[in-house]
Amino acid sequence: MRCTRHLVWVGLLLLGVGTGLVAQPYGVRDSLLQAGQAARDSATYTELLLRVTKAADGTPIIDSLSGLALHQLGNKNFRKLTDPLAGAYYHRAIRVRDAVFLEPHNDRAHSRLNRAMWLSKRGDLDAAEISIREALDLYERVAEADSLNWLRSLNELSKQAEQQQDMTVAVSACYRALALCDAYPNVTPSEAFVTSHRAGHVLLRMQRAAAALPHARRALGIALDISSVDRQASAYNLLANVQRELGLVEASYQNLLRGVQVAEAAGRPVSALADLYLNLAEYYGGEEAQAKCLAYDDLARQQYALLGRTVDYCSSDRTPAALARWGRHAEALAMINERLDTLRAGDAPPVIPLIDLLSVRARVYTELGRRGEALRDYHALFALQDSLRSGVASPESRRYLSRNLHPFFDRALRLYYDDYLARGASASLWRAFEISERARAYSLLAALQTSGTVTSEREEALRARVARLERAVSLGDSSHLTDLREARLQLDRSQSGRQAATAHIRTDRQNLLDCMVRYDANLLEYHLGETISLLFLLTPDGDLRAYPIPEGEALSPRIIQWRDAIDRGSYRRKSLRPEQLQDSLDQQYALIGQQLAGQLLPPEVRQTLHLRPRLIIVPDGPLHYLPFAALPLDVTEGPVDYRTVPYLRKAVAIQYAYSAVYLTEVSHEDTATYRTNLLAFAPSFGGQAAASRGGNQLGKLAHNREEVMALATLVPGAETYFAADACRQQFIERAGDSRILHLSSHGRVDPTDPNLSFIAFTQPADSLLHDELLYFNDLYHLPLHNQLTVLSACETSLGKLVPGETTMSLASAFASAGARSTLTTLWEVDDAATKDAIVEFYRRLIAGESRVQALSGAQALLADSDYAHPYYWAGLSLHGAAGPLMLLPTRGTSFPAWSYWLLGVALGIAGYAIWNHRRAQRLGRLM
Repeated sequence: MRCTRHLVWVGLLLLGVGTGLVAQPYGVRDSLLQAGQAARDSATYTELLLRVTKAADGTPIIDSLSGLALHQLGNKNFRKLTDPLAGAYYHRAIRVRDAVFLEPHNDRAHSRLNRAMWLSKRGDLDAAEISIREALDLYERVAEADSLNWLRSLNELSKQAEQQQDMTVAVSACYRALALCDAYPNVTPSEAFVTSHRAGHVLLRMQRAAAALPHARRALGIALDISSVDRQASAYNLLANVQRELGLVEASYQNLLRGVQVAEAAGRPVSALADLYLNLAEYYGGEEAQAKCLAYDDLARQQYALLGRTVDYCSSDRTPAALARWGRHAEALAMINERLDTLRAGDAPPVIPLIDLLSVRARVYTELGRRGEALRDYHALFALQDSLRSGVASPESRRYLSRNLHPFFDRALRLYYDDYLARGASASLWRAFEISERARAYSLLAALQTSGTVTSEREEALRARVARLERAVSLGDSSHLTDLREARLQLDRSQSGRQAATAHIRTDRQNLLDCMVRYDANLLEYHLGETISLLFLLTPDGDLRAYPIPEGEALSPRIIQWRDAIDRGSYRRKSLRPEQLQDSLDQQYALIGQQLAGQLLPPEVRQTLHLRPRLIIVPDGPLHYLPFAALPLDVTEGPVDYRTVPYLRKAVAIQYAYSAVYLTEVSHEDTATYRTNLLAFAPSFGGQAAASRGGNQLGKLAHNREEVMALATLVPGAETYFAADACRQQFIERAGDSRILHLSSHGRVDPTDPNLSFIAFTQPADSLLHDELLYFNDLYHLPLHNQLTVLSACETSLGKLVPGETTMSLASAFASAGARSTLTTLWEVDDAATKDAIVEFYRRLIAGESRVQALSGAQALLADSDYAHPYYWAGLSLHGAAGPLMLLPTRGTSFPAWSYWLLGVALGIAGYAIWNHRRAQRLGRLM
């Protein structure tokens, strides 16, 4: 240790820092420090503290006393708002304390915390983020951490993460701070208030008002106990905001009035009073009391100016939005422009308020018919949102941003489409299509972009830990909440500094058209929005058309009813139901199916179907749950004969894509090498013959072993695992080694919590062994690069929908992990029928057919057999790349043992022949 410290000191000397080891006695310098602290507000404060840090000859002294003096100089200048000096002093304090304390130490962390708060105040969020993460890393490794400053660090991280919209980190930091606050009795009431207030505020931002409510009430209780006017006013304001989101409008209003009463009675400026006035303006705006709304807005403006917080006043879009709603467009535009000018005049304009104001102005321009200006604002807004999206790494934060951004995409798309209708400009239609692309599957594309990133073993272990803890919490074990928040924060710190994914992968028109030419396919892309629902039709020659989707609000209930008819009306050969009931279900299938086909496949689209053998479908919203292959294209009169229904499947071979950009990303040529061509798993299950839906057991699968054994005889270079060998650990270790990954197993989807959706491996008993379940959040970060994943299991295409994303399904999780295409199912499949379809699919694949052709042929095989009802074949769907697979020799290709013996004998004979020939030549020369 002493040797290491000497090396550090030598390094500091070489850097020009220097050390004054024997300059003046420590006690003298300590007296100077105390004298400086006593003269904190005098002109001699800085001079006295600087003398502590230097020897008589001006050489810097490197010890703990110097570090403390520099840290306090940073604090003094921070309070006096002389920012450049504060930053310089904190930076020097960090260098000195790092040299003095070579192990994690509270002083090292404290200087980083204060520097982070200074950087955040200046708007340098990236540097502040690095500094606060360094502080937290030190606090976690200190033997006896300074709990108060550790708590402050967590609250600061939460604030910074919220500013950057990394809401997963913001929430995790809040919950970790709450746990720390409860665990340490020496936390001051002031810090306890900040912690509760921040938790309530962040949860409210996450639209989790019910979860925010107890923290808002706790913050108010603390504020009342300590008789702090500022805290009380702030707490009343937060509680009112939470209650408003919960629909408790009158209670919210009363708390705003209480807050105003407390603040106005103080007889001095109270920071929260400006916020209370602004919220009262919003309240009266909602009550259509225009005069009172504008009066309180003016009071807020005056109060913010008095407090030197004009930027905070200009960050609000509430009153401009109310003016726009009242049709007072000129006043709204004037107010917005003034606020935007004020925000942009700063060194680091706040991103979220800019987005909010731009969105309101775009809507005003739209109502005034000024499309070009509205679109300019939307694109500026998109650029700001992209800067936020590129700064977050967690899927949850990406989904949060996508959900918030989706309405803006919808409005911009509507503007481009209206411009196309008005002027017939094909460029506007293409821009509408590109907006549609930007409004989907962002997290999946970002995951694909970073799927080749090399991560450390520690990070992978943290990912696995987070996934386990998320499941435990989802299953109701709240005792793991603190551990989960801490693990998420550790994972966040391990990812800091890494190159972020590009926020937006732009639609490359030529690449897309080239891809469609290779597939010889038309593309149908659906956009379901609040203001417009459209169907885009794109052909390989670049012809783009769009068609409005009528009755868009009826799509979701019709899909549910149609799927119900398919599920309840299924039968093999002959129905055993009463004839009247079966006929009713058949007619429900035919009637609703024809309605859906009429909505989603207008006549102009149907006329193009015969021009290409394939159709690429990019669904949106509830269309992810629709089996397009089973849509009837013509009216079916009388009893339904499922063998003769004119299905869409009969007209074209269907493949799906999460987006057109996603399709081009995964359709490039396969240049990878693999250990095997096929890695297949057929687990066994100890449950009853039929699985209990939603219960705690999985039924036996009678045909999955047979299915995998058949595949092993078809596919060269196959590696198969059965029963006990088909375990979760084996899958995780081997999943990335194979060109094709095949699981013939049980899958279960949780419609509300994707973290509880899973693929099952061998279960020897009736009760579930959770260690043998592979969950959604396990899959999301697996290093998969295989060309095809086949999930011969139930409901693997289903999952929770997130606006601006796609279904959070097992299929999309495999795609995010790097699978170039997935063959999955939309409902609980029939084991025997699926086995026949899968074997036929592989047989055709081995024969050289493309993936989409092979699936179409497999579905046709079932539809022409006893499994003619669409329940048995329509649930199979192919997402992603759809071309043929080149099953080349793999790295692990081996030969029988006898072949090596034969090769050795042959080489020996050849070697003897060569030796004998050369010997004869030498003898000939001698003779």
